[in-house]
Amino acid sequence: MQQNLPNRENCTGCAACYNSCAHGAITMQEDKEGFLIPVVNESKCIDCNLCTKKCPVINIPQFEETHKKIYAAYNLNKEQHQKSASGGLFSAFANYFYQLENGVVCASAFDENLNLKIKTSTCKEDLKQLRGSKYVQSEPGQIYKNIRKLLLEDKQVFFLGTPCQVAGLRSYLGKEYQNLFTIDLVCHGVPSPRLFKSYLKVIGVSDKQEYENYYFRNQNNSVYFTNSVKPKDGKSWDIPREKHSYICAYLNGWIHRESCYNCHFTGEHRQGYCTICDFWGILSGKTPFEGKVSMGVSMVMTNTEKGKAMFDKIKNQLYFEEKTYEDAIIDNHNLIRPDARPKERDFIYNELIKLSPCDFMRKYGCRLYVPVPIWKRVINKMKSILLKNKQQLAKLQKTLS
Repeated sequence: MQQNLPNRENCTGCAACYNSCAHGAITMQEDKEGFLIPVVNESKCIDCNLCTKKCPVINIPQFEETHKKIYAAYNLNKEQHQKSASGGLFSAFANYFYQLENGVVCASAFDENLNLKIKTSTCKEDLKQLRGSKYVQSEPGQIYKNIRKLLLEDKQVFFLGTPCQVAGLRSYLGKEYQNLFTIDLVCHGVPSPRLFKSYLKVIGVSDKQEYENYYFRNQNNSVYFTNSVKPKDGKSWDIPREKHSYICAYLNGWIHRESCYNCHFTGEHRQGYCTICDFWGILSGKTPFEGKVSMGVSMVMTNTEKGKAMFDKIKNQLYFEEKTYEDAIIDNHNLIRPDARPKERDFIYNELIKLSPCDFMRKYGCRLYVPVPIWKRVINKMKSILLKNKQQLAKLQKTLS
């Protein structure tokens, strides 16, 4: 059955096939770049075709999209906002499920060895590990099986993942559950776990020490992509700015999984009941916004009636303004289409391993997105106000005419 599963250019590594195989014929193994792919043991395979039926790339899950609304929002809890990526929307949704007696939150978190895995959580303290962007592919393991068991036990389950992971879960389950709520991220792409671990070794993150977390966004202001690492029982330390080769390569779209350049789940039509990401149009000053922007603003899109109902339950935790889809796609092409495969993808993995982080950044002219000076922020805010006034004036003139 191996030949019937998607090839390397299309397989997302979602592990829906692995979770579905009742005969143990499928294992998830690393390919030459360290991405997990399904490998079929033909001696155990009975040709039932369940793996291909459950593959979301072959059979894309569908549901009716209604009550589609878009909001710019951020968490009113300052600590949760500051320590999250963008506006802290995931934390707000997770808060709702943590306060339920039978609530379970499922999302990606680093273990003590900085391996990124999808985990289930019933303890709000876990939010520290679950929140924040992680720019490396997480390992699903048997999470779909575990979620199905939780759903049958009448738990209220909240699952956050990349669009392909949400599609993988929906394909595996095969039907809608009233007690399941899903959010998909507007995903830029996922790099290889092996590449990330090799980068950690180069920058001095010892594999003999245990860690609490790795942060891809600045912990004082998550708008910025300056990395830091937090050892267990120790103080976090910042990665020197000149050694940010991994995140620079990622932001340039050079190190995605091959299937990310051919993503079946990018665009306006989503896999989650809600979709969240950074509201880049607001952060760049191109979209008017009356709230605070200094610690980041999220875009949340409700895709279904269920998504809108859940947003209504958590909106008391938020500052929010309703926006349009046209507002949301400004400076956010991944809400429309996947990244185009760049020529650098052919050789960049070898370059990242061969060159030191400093040499890599010099060779490829990498520039890190760093904190914007106050004077520049003031100018951006003034631009936003002028743009809003211009739009209001145009609306008034249209009404009068």
